[in-house]
Amino acid sequence: MDEKNQLKEREKELNCLYQTDRLLSEENDLYKLLNELCKIIADAFLYPQLTRVKIRYFELIVCSPYFYVQKDNIRTNILENGKEVGEIIVYYSSDSGDTIFTFLPEEKKLLESVGKRLSDYFSIRSTSCFLAKDRKNIFTLVRLEICNNAVNTMRYSNFGIKNIYLIGSVKNYIAGISSDIDLIIHFDGLKENAEKIKIWFEAWSACILSDSKYENEIKHVNNLFDIHLITDQDIVQKNSYAVMIDSLYNNAKLIK
Repeated sequence: MDEKNQLKEREKELNCLYQTDRLLSEENDLYKLLNELCKIIADAFLYPQLTRVKIRYFELIVCSPYFYVQKDNIRTNILENGKEVGEIIVYYSSDSGDTIFTFLPEEKKLLESVGKRLSDYFSIRSTSCFLAKDRKNIFTLVRLEICNNAVNTMRYSNFGIKNIYLIGSVKNYIAGISSDIDLIIHFDGLKENAEKIKIWFEAWSACILSDSKYENEIKHVNNLFDIHLITDQDIVQKNSYAVMIDSLYNNAKLIK
């Protein structure tokens, strides 16, 4: 690579770090933040049109379109208070034919620098000081606890349920004070079981909404659960919400 191109690549790397710092200081929506960071990282690599990026933070996964893990990739861990909580993976698309692209040492160092910035961000985010400023995290944690209690107390066989998946703002850790809990429920398709499932979650919602314990975390909500029922046929044909199961982009999270 000649000196002119080296300077251009250096400029892209510096811009990546600048854009990352700006994003981390301005964006509180975690899903949007990670989605935008995928684009920022891709643009900083030597062949941005072929670069695919995946970022995982706990169960929240965001990635470039058409991402799938290949053998030749580079990655860096995301830490939160010294504990591994996720990773960033980058690879070049195989759509380039027989041409083999290798990662530059500078690109590996850049990815490590971005990972360090993201690790620092999550470590700060986990402190009580940050949570006092960004209550969205608390709204998510409360809803996750309610969701797990409602689901784990069910006897699936009594409702014809096969699996339950979490989607939406709670799954993506961006819930607000009026957010509901979005669930995809894979069941046997029987009308009587659909009615029993509806009654179960309506009862849970009524109980929670009448409890003063949650008055600071849940407001302006008529029904806390938003239920999306799917059957075996929906999964085979990838109808409606079934398409989110096993999807690499904004996938549904299996609860039980």
